[in-house]
Amino acid sequence: MVADESVDQIFNLKSFYPGSLQHEALRRNTRFITPINLSAIPNLIKSRAIPVHVALVQVSPPDDFGWMSLGIAVDISLAAVQSAHLVIVQVNTEMPRVLGWCSIHVNEVDVVVEHDERLLRVTAPPEPESAAMIAGHTVRLVDDGATIQVGLGALHRAIVKGLSEKNGLGIHSRFLTDPHHLFSGVTGMLDFMRGATQSKGGKAITVLSSTSADGKTSCIVPLLEKIPVVVPRSDIHQVVTEYGAVNLLGKSIQERALALISIAHPQFRDQLFSEARTIGLLGSKRIFKDSIKGIYPLKLEETVKINDESVTIRPAKPVDTRRIQEFYYEMGKDDIISRFFQEKRRFVRDEIEERTQIDYIKDLSIVAVVGEFGFGKVIGVGEYFLIPQKNIA
Repeated sequence: MVADESVDQIFNLKSFYPGSLQHEALRRNTRFITPINLSAIPNLIKSRAIPVHVALVQVSPPDDFGWMSLGIAVDISLAAVQSAHLVIVQVNTEMPRVLGWCSIHVNEVDVVVEHDERLLRVTAPPEPESAAMIAGHTVRLVDDGATIQVGLGALHRAIVKGLSEKNGLGIHSRFLTDPHHLFSGVTGMLDFMRGATQSKGGKAITVLSSTSADGKTSCIVPLLEKIPVVVPRSDIHQVVTEYGAVNLLGKSIQERALALISIAHPQFRDQLFSEARTIGLLGSKRIFKDSIKGIYPLKLEETVKINDESVTIRPAKPVDTRRIQEFYYEMGKDDIISRFFQEKRRFVRDEIEERTQIDYIKDLSIVAVVGEFGFGKVIGVGEYFLIPQKNIA
């Protein structure tokens, strides 16, 4: 329905699902969109803060006891039916019957219309080349026995496919299906992310391609402008692109900026670094080094068991500077002399960055890390330098 301001309005439009806003009619009427968490809508309807006078829903045919399933629409439809003055149902044999508290009885209905039609279907969008790479980084963060929640789209489809090697996974998800073009608003994303982080061992993982579909725009930006924000930055924890994964929990603004730049597309990192420094997200003396342009070599990463403890052996990242500093400060005097050929008591940031912020091609540092991703402790560091004449390290 398109609102026409030239005539009196019969309907007061209120939409909770703006979709992608790619359609011109949707973009023209964004003022009718209500930003709200999906979980809050049923209570608003039941309390009549958002009154529903007429509910029009599709249902499956009634069973022998008169119960009709809401099928694919069990988000807020039940609350609307329970609160409306007039309930109209379209009985559609195409509507699947699903389990759970998502059915209404024929006695609760005022008008029944029997009409069969195909349920709305959309063509799946093409899968971006980055999907498999992003899935590779993401599935490493998911442990056997985890309960997963996934979104829609090619990235999530690739992640689900990548999880096929995991064991004992549970599902507690808004949806787990092929992507319908995504029409959604705030939905329940924030609720699921907060639920994940508050559960024991839970992880909130945000996945995205580093660029737009045409590759001309970075999806990682210094500031979000003229765009709805569903999840506040205080709730963002682990972020994954095709160029790596970082954990932002407990990190300062400067640490977050450096971490996100390190997984942005290499062609935009210089610009992002400059903009971040200009607006004060980074210190004015911070220098953009070649290491931040490097593409993290995931193939060199592996996890091994040593004395029943998991140890991740991987290339160093720009976000490892502080942890490597701590590793050096905890080394014994003899170990320091063996490594640096002299006694050292200070390991300043600039020096550590020169040793560890590398380009992954001409020089490479390998770290051994134990503990939770993003908070692990460095227990070993190895440094390798390319000798071009001999093509060896």
